[in-house]
Amino acid sequence: MDTRKELKEQYKKMKKPMGIFTVSVGDKTFIDSGVDVRAKWNRHKLILSMNKHENKNLQKKWDESGEKAFQFELISELKPQEDKDINYRKELNLLLEMTIEEMRDKGLNLERIS
Repeated sequence: MDTRKELKEQYKKMKKPMGIFTVSVGDKTFIDSGVDVRAKWNRHKLILSMNKHENKNLQKKWDESGEKAFQFELISELKPQEDKDINYRKELNLLLEMTIEEMRDKGLNLERIS
């Protein structure tokens, strides 16, 4: 059986998904990025449940439809590289801007979460 210390080490070594994600509700799609996308979406959900999200459109949809109506999807994953000097936040911002432009060109009703 693993000790608590071993479990902590295993957790630290786990690779968390990093990339671009969308959250859809009805005909509206919201988009964001994160170095840990699940943690970022969970943070948004917490703020939404407290009725304090800075994105008023997202908050309104949350209030009208509830959490169960929202569909989370990782649409573009950024894989970690061996190079330790990579600024992943900068890379994600660039990828996010490109993804937004591409999706809007396809006519998607899209809005940044933050």
